[in-house]
Amino acid sequence: DALLKKRAEKFGLDPSAKAKEEAMAKLKTLRLSHSQVFADDPERVDPPIGAEAAGGMDLTKVHIFGLQCDKHQFKSIRSPDVMEHFRPYMPVYVEWLGDRALNIH
Repeated sequence: DALLKKRAEKFGLDPSAKAKEEAMAKLKTLRLSHSQVFADDPERVDPPIGAEAAGGMDLTKVHIFGLQCDKHQFKSIRSPDVMEHFRPYMPVYVEWLGDRALNIH
């Protein structure tokens, strides 16, 4: 919990339940259906519940996964774009995980 809070502070995020509700409200304004946002995707693998506590998550990187509905836009992103976007947080490198996911270290 302390690591999650520290990470949230580093990136200027609010880890509270209220912030999560606000983020979901923003998704609704995009007029995307639940099935578009959380589509069944055989390529997506979420960490198991409790993985962070068990040491199964690496909190030194940010994982980005392109949604099925955005796969063509995600393919247009390049490493320099990602590095520039995260420049205030001093990224070291971008690790590409196929054509729809990446880690920022």
